[in-house]
Amino acid sequence: MKKILFNSLIPFIIGLFIFWSISFYNDLDNFSIKVGSKIPYGYYVIWSIYIIIFISMIYPIIKLFLLQKSLKRPYIYSSPDEKRDFYYKYKKRILKEYKKRLKKNYMQEYINRNLIKSLENANSINGIKTILREIEKTTDKKCDKLIKDYAKSIFVSTAISQNGTLDAIFILKLQVELIWKIAHLYNQRPKLKEILNIYISVLANVLAASAFSDITITELVDSFLKQFLSSFPIISKIGGKITDSIFDGTCNALLSLRVGYLTKEYCKYSSEFDEKLSRKISRENALKSINEIGIKDNISNIFKNNIKK
Repeated sequence: MKKILFNSLIPFIIGLFIFWSISFYNDLDNFSIKVGSKIPYGYYVIWSIYIIIFISMIYPIIKLFLLQKSLKRPYIYSSPDEKRDFYYKYKKRILKEYKKRLKKNYMQEYINRNLIKSLENANSINGIKTILREIEKTTDKKCDKLIKDYAKSIFVSTAISQNGTLDAIFILKLQVELIWKIAHLYNQRPKLKEILNIYISVLANVLAASAFSDITITELVDSFLKQFLSSFPIISKIGGKITDSIFDGTCNALLSLRVGYLTKEYCKYSSEFDEKLSRKISRENALKSINEIGIKDNISNIFKNNIKK
């Protein structure tokens, strides 16, 4: 059943993305024509900017595939021999990589020399797992901060712009960059199937971002929003249009958080792999983190000038 759903879903998403890309191209071209009619060579200038943006999106993807491939993580139900082989192989990789980083004075702020020495002396699977988990904790903290910072940027930009095309470009650019930075932080890229799953999520987010601006959110969930956003006096003074923009920004930030945490789960190495559990953890962390990225403060900063007017 999963195989049937997967085989049906992939062509549908690809077809939907192709259809959206054609519409997206028309929007860009129409905008370029409008600018070109007012500025000399404006059409070519705008398209040059588009090409630069496109290259900046492709570059992190190329760098992602240049990273070393992750070792196949054992599943929870894998045999003890498979788990032992994985952790001993990963012990060698971690020692080699972290020693190289320490020699280059790279990421000294969160690489603990004592843990590396302990890993070098560890011989049992449980001992190796425990030390790997401790090493990974410091990387996880840096990764969590990175994910939240990108989600905050997406929230602010999409809440302000309220333009489906611009939102889609910005989200695609930032999420592709975020995936690369997370993989680089753990110094390994996920498996090809996992990368495909991540980028499908990114494409879904881009399609959602371009659609959010065309939906009058307050008409769909008016009563819920009024109750939820009553804690923000700023919004109640400004009106429904701002409520829509805040909702759009929050949805985009939530989707970005999920992509970030899913990438993180695919890049981890201190525990056995479970696809369902990874997706569940990424959803739970995204919902938890949406309250930790300072949305209330950002709303105040963005719209306080409107109140003064």
